[in-house]
Amino acid sequence: MGKTKEHFKAIRDTIVEGHKAGKGYKTLFKLLGLPVSTIGSIIQKWKANGATVNLPQPRQPFKVFSRAEARLVRTVKHATL
Repeated sequence: MGKTKEHFKAIRDTIVEGHKAGKGYKTLFKLLGLPVSTIGSIIQKWKANGATVNLPQPRQPFKVFSRAEARLVRTVKHATL
């Protein structure tokens, strides 16, 4: 997955206020210079959560990947036989 850029809270709030005022995505694009898809995703996130703050991850990220886990299990099984 590609790297994403976090936008300032003031910019996200400006997008939401513009949307509330009835401005369209393309109008906000011309005003702020952000991609239309970014503007749309910020508005969708605001509609879903009711806020423009960045939420934490829902869980702790994996420390052992599935391939490494399978290798670890295989090593333990082989060592105990």
